[in-house]
Amino acid sequence: MNPRKPLTLLLVWDAILVLCSAFSTGATLAGFRFMVDVPRMAEAPYLVTFTGLSNLFVGVVALLCFAARLIRKDPRLPGWAFILKLSSVGMILITFLVTAVYLTPATGGEWWKLYVNSGFFNHALTPLLAIVGFLVFERKVALKWPFVFFAAVPVVAYETLYTIRVLTHYDPAGTPLYYDIYGFARFGLWAYAGFLVMFLCLGAGFSFLFYWQNARKKERIIL
Repeated sequence: MNPRKPLTLLLVWDAILVLCSAFSTGATLAGFRFMVDVPRMAEAPYLVTFTGLSNLFVGVVALLCFAARLIRKDPRLPGWAFILKLSSVGMILITFLVTAVYLTPATGGEWWKLYVNSGFFNHALTPLLAIVGFLVFERKVALKWPFVFFAAVPVVAYETLYTIRVLTHYDPAGTPLYYDIYGFARFGLWAYAGFLVMFLCLGAGFSFLFYWQNARKKERIIL
């Protein structure tokens, strides 16, 4: 069995994620509609949405992981890169689930607009590639579990910035969706606080689940 196969496979997978992230980010910012001629459904700028930032983060992390593997000539990631990978996969899973479980029902008959043009990459293809790549191909990395909580830092940072936008433009009659992108504040500030706690738990929880799955892997040559 060629011992270079795992390294080559993971380099290719990281490169695919970089390309998907770069294309979806560029296409969204440029308004490139390559499937159907419908505009974005979100009112807020792309790079202040969790979808936009999580997709961009996946690409940046994949690029860093690509460089780390190539320099070290090792399919296993160093600890710092593994934490970033955990974080990026956890965030993109939140994007995938929020779109499927919350936004799709909320948009009613127009749900399909979430999954066309760059939305196909942002909400479906890139999340699935990132999640499957981590679960199936990522090599086992020895890391003490408390470090996993560092993977939740990007979620905390986003929640902080999101809350600042909401509270500085809060309107009991209805905060504009330009600031409250996902419409959480319309349920009241206590409910909004509950949503923040839920997403923080999801970010930390998903990162821990991915860590646990990786820790259970047996050492073996992939393919």
